[in-house]
Amino acid sequence: MAADDSINPLPRNVGDDDDPFRRVRLEKLAALQSLGIDPYPVSFARTAEAAELETRHADLPAGTETEERVRVAGRIRAMRNSGMFIDLHDASGKIQIFCHKDHLPAAQLALLRLLDIGDLIGVEGLIRRTPRGELTVNATALTVLAKSLRPLPEKYHGLADIELRYRQRYLDLIMNPQSRETLRRRSRIVAAMRSFLLARGYLEVETPMLHTIPGGAAAKPFITHHNALDIELFLRIAPELHLKRLVVGGLSDKVFEINRCFRNEGLSPRHNPEFTSLELY
Repeated sequence: MAADDSINPLPRNVGDDDDPFRRVRLEKLAALQSLGIDPYPVSFARTAEAAELETRHADLPAGTETEERVRVAGRIRAMRNSGMFIDLHDASGKIQIFCHKDHLPAAQLALLRLLDIGDLIGVEGLIRRTPRGELTVNATALTVLAKSLRPLPEKYHGLADIELRYRQRYLDLIMNPQSRETLRRRSRIVAAMRSFLLARGYLEVETPMLHTIPGGAAAKPFITHHNALDIELFLRIAPELHLKRLVVGGLSDKVFEINRCFRNEGLSPRHNPEFTSLELY
């Protein structure tokens, strides 16, 4: 691969050329590359998350500086005083980043001027609590982890368009903590159900997604074609028949499966053609 082919051209969408915000960010992307900075590095060694630091330093008095050096990473959600103060959000919460010429070399200050809200960055620095009580990292090094080429929705109104929230779920997760918490609760609920059944002697299994007969429920299936066998197959509408065959075959007296089902029927915010079910016998 030639050296100038190491970064693939960015895909263009209709209307991109008319988006002034995207043009500015593309210019900053090019400026980062001209400085020899990889705007999409492979990794960054983080040593702590925001919530962990807040818990660890809950008793740190206002106005106190420490000698604890940390490496944090997250998405820029706010910038104040020309980037001197950054609100950095990770999966656990928020921490403030203080970027000042007393702590950052000139090259890092130049990098700071090329950052935008929405960018993913890594920060190394010392922990302190400001006189106003905000837990803060005095940045001594900044690393660009991913340059965002589109601005996030406006902070105070958030992402209110329901259609956009459903079609761009990743954007919904960035902007709405309630959406993130919903999915986290779902994960905990599924884990609790699995643990409950395993503790009572149930055997977890996986059964086929492609069925020769659409059985187990009265629903319209999705149909596909198996080229090698030249037969029609159906995405399963329920795992019932295969689960019962496992019981009949003596695999276990108690089996369960948590997996996807597909029903080619209505669509609404409360009804999805693809969904997860728990079925047990």
